[in-house]
Amino acid sequence: MTITTIINDPWLKKSDSKADIPNGAKLVCAYKLDLIADCIYEVTFLVSSKTHYQLWRSGGFFSHTILKQLERGDISINEFNEIKRLQSGIAYSFNKDFGEFISCLMMLEHLFRAYYGYENVKQIVIGGIVKRTEFDKLKDQLNRERDIIKNKAVLNETEIVKVARELGLDPQPTGKYENIWRARCPKTKYGLYINAVKNEYKCAVTKCKGGVKELRACVERHTNRIG
Repeated sequence: MTITTIINDPWLKKSDSKADIPNGAKLVCAYKLDLIADCIYEVTFLVSSKTHYQLWRSGGFFSHTILKQLERGDISINEFNEIKRLQSGIAYSFNKDFGEFISCLMMLEHLFRAYYGYENVKQIVIGGIVKRTEFDKLKDQLNRERDIIKNKAVLNETEIVKVARELGLDPQPTGKYENIWRARCPKTKYGLYINAVKNEYKCAVTKCKGGVKELRACVERHTNRIG
């Protein structure tokens, strides 16, 4: 399907990430999101104008009671905005080239693809415009695609991937690109990223980067500090 994208901001870098969900927003669905370091719930909403749809996302440590109230319509958007949230904002906006339901599915697909290698979408918690059956079908489709990419990555792993495994960093293909792997940071529970083709790595936490030699030195340095 050909779509016209107005906003493409899954990480909410271009907009106010603390914005309130607009009145009139419709619940799309909510699901558990594994941030590697922690697990949260993410709620998605659809906001509609005359010309386009917006997919809003809001993440936080919401209780099951709050989520069920939201599903039943027992809590208003204004009341939801009063609940402590980690962030909220517009992830995507599409022209009204398709109907409400199809547009929601397409925007969710874009969002979940953006999360590959960084955050892991788990099971649906509550449904709205998108119900459990449709959510699971989308998630299964994307998982199959990722598995194909992961299998290709495993068949073509390079020296730095093998060294990361030897050092106990548990490298795993992200499934987003065949050459990109994610491994455990030697200092924290967060991850570092490996470009297998270039035999290079980069860690946002330790600020270390380079090739095999630098990776060994990074692990040795931070392991000794911990010890």
